[in-house]
This record gives sequence, C-alpha cells and structure tokens, in this order.
Amino acid sequence: MKILHINTLFPPTVVGGAERTVRTLATSLAEHGHQITVVSLVPRNQALVEHGKNPKVRQAPLRNLYWPFFNAGVRTPLARFAWHLIDAWNPFMRSLVRNEIRRSEPDVVITHNLQGWSSSTWGVVKDAGLPLVHVLHDQSLLCPQTAMFRNGKACVGQCASCRFLSAPRKRLSPNVDAVVAVSAALLKRHQAYGLFNNGVITSVIHNAWRGEWPDPVPALPCAGGTNTGSRVRTIGYMGRIEGEKGIETLLKAWEAVRKAAPDYEVRLRIAGTGQAHYVDALKARYSIGDEELVGQMAPPDFFQLVDIVVVPSQAFEGLGNVAFESMVFGRPVLVSDQGGLPEIPPAGHGLVFPAGDHAELSRRMQEILFNPERLEELRTAVIARSEAYRPRAQMVKYDEIVREVVSARA
Repeated sequence: MKILHINTLFPPTVVGGAERTVRTLATSLAEHGHQITVVSLVPRNQALVEHGKNPKVRQAPLRNLYWPFFNAGVRTPLARFAWHLIDAWNPFMRSLVRNEIRRSEPDVVITHNLQGWSSSTWGVVKDAGLPLVHVLHDQSLLCPQTAMFRNGKACVGQCASCRFLSAPRKRLSPNVDAVVAVSAALLKRHQAYGLFNNGVITSVIHNAWRGEWPDPVPALPCAGGTNTGSRVRTIGYMGRIEGEKGIETLLKAWEAVRKAAPDYEVRLRIAGTGQAHYVDALKARYSIGDEELVGQMAPPDFFQLVDIVVVPSQAFEGLGNVAFESMVFGRPVLVSDQGGLPEIPPAGHGLVFPAGDHAELSRRMQEILFNPERLEELRTAVIARSEAYRPRAQMVKYDEIVREVVSARA
C-alpha cells in the first residue's frame, strides 16, 4: 500500500522521541513492502525539500507566526498564545496537506504529532475520503506545552487555556478512523478528556529501539573492567535536564545512597542538556560537576558506562523511550509511576517508584546496587523484556491496524 505519514518534524531535525519513532516505523513499513511518504515541517522561509525514495521525505514550510523549534527566540505570552490559537485550526496549512495527498496518492494516512500542521489536517484527509490513523505520542492535543506540567507540579486537569485550545481538536477527532497510543496510560488520558470515544478503533503499540541491537549485551561496569572495580557502582540518567523530568529527585536519592554506603564509590552520570541557569543552580545545590554531566551521548556509548538507569519523571510521560532503550543494553531501569513508564519494565520486579519520592528511590537503588545476585537477576529480566521492543514487533502491529482501516473503508 501507499502510506502517507504526517508529523511535525523528521530526522535529522529532532526535538523528542516522536521524530525517531516515525523514522523507525516508516523504515520498517517500507522494508515490509509498503510505499512510504513522510511529510514534515521546516521554517517558512525555506523551500519545499524532498529526499529519499522509500521512505520518501518531503519537508514543507510552516505557515504560522514564527518557527517555534530551535533558537526560536524569546516570545511574549501573547505571541505564544496567538501561535497556538492559529495552530488549533490552521487554515493556511490545509492547502499544503491537500497538495501532499495529491502528490503521494496514498491508500491511507497516518498522522502523528500535528503541532504546526494543526488538527485541521484530519478534516482534509476526511474530505479526500481516505482512511485515517492517528498516533498519540504525547499530550499535545490536550496541552500546547505537551507536558501538562506547571509551576513544578503535574496538572490535575486542563487549565482554561488548554480547554479552549483543545476544543477544535476534540471536535475534529471523530474524523479519525483508528487511534494508536504509545501507551495504555496515554490512550486512557485522552479518552478521559473526551477524545476518541466515538467507536474509533483503538490500539496500544509501544515504540521500538531504532538502533543496532548489541550482541552480546555488554557486561555491567561493576562486573569488572579496566577502570572500575567491585566497589564502584554507577547510576545513569539520560534525558533533558529540567524539573519536570525529576532530576532533583534523582540527585537527592544519589546523595542518600552515598551516605548510606560509605564503603562504595557511587557515581552518577547525566547524559543530556538543559537551560544554563537551571543547570548552574543544580551545580550550586548538589555535588555535581563536569564528571557527572557528560552531555549528549549516543545510547550505546552511554549505557556501557552505567550499572542501572533511573527515569524519575514527575510529569506524565507518554511512554519514555530511554527506559526500554536501557533494557536493550541489559541495564536494569527504575521508573517513576508517571504515565506510560510503569508499562515498560518487567512486571513484578519492584522497578516502579512513586514520582518525587527520593527516599523510596534511594531505598530501591540500594537494594539493587549493593546486591550482586539481585542486580544479575534484574539484568536477565530486562534483557528478556527488551525483546518486546524490536522494530519488527512494532511494524507488524501497525501493519494490522492499517489493513483493518483500509478494509473497513472498502
């Protein structure tokens, strides 16, 4: 079949996990025999760009007040609200979507993150008489900031502006024939706010590890090596360095672990970046420096440095790719109870802790780090669990959904 994917961005332009997931899925479906076209956005002063064959990638210029990604500059609250107001139902993007449908002549359209395209895209696809699948990667249909996190706390409901801006999306959502969520928690949250409750086909399909799978899985550093010994343990964190990601919960827990085990050297490695003023504040408040802050690293390189990985998010996570990526490399992962994170690690192993509870996180890290038998048990369990995150497993499920919506329209 001919399948058209529509997403805000596409690699090498990457803000979060959705762009990588779309690339993984598009590549897997192409390898399965489908003809794939992906359209994404570039700043409005750039011309339409096309590259690749299958998947074929086209990048169209955004038609809104400004480009909101990467070096977008400081915008006033009024300008940001105006941007999101236009994006709630952007008439200027509808012609671009129509043109893409004419060019690719798809049998089915799969929409992903629609910031910039706007949910008016769904109406264009519906008018063209095409089957439509929408993939939920985050909360952008419910919250312009996608995180539903404000003033250092997860939102317990939509604020007035979010309700106002999400109203057109709610009204247009019946145009969707099937919805795929990257976690059960994400699907449930959207349905709780009134989206996709109209008899639409629903499915939960976790993301997949898009890189090369290690063979063999690398040993843990604490098992021995040239630079570490049996009394050294290393905790890893990979992601954006910001409050909603729970980085301070981890830092407090790390301090407690070091005090509780003075005979061990307990290291922390943080891979990622954040706003300079926030990172500087963390350096002043906690005992972290250049040794702990390793910057951006490729997952295969980073995971070889650490014994366990912690994903301490305080905001609702659609899924949390780093959690299953760490398992691919045999690293036990402790995750907070936010969003889809608890769906990732093997059940029944005590790898989920209450968000923000640094004392409980410290207790569970000690239980794992200083118990070699427990550490090896978890390593074996996460390697087995990681098989669920093979790209082929993801592709087969999407292929089934695509065929279901196309046959339902036949």
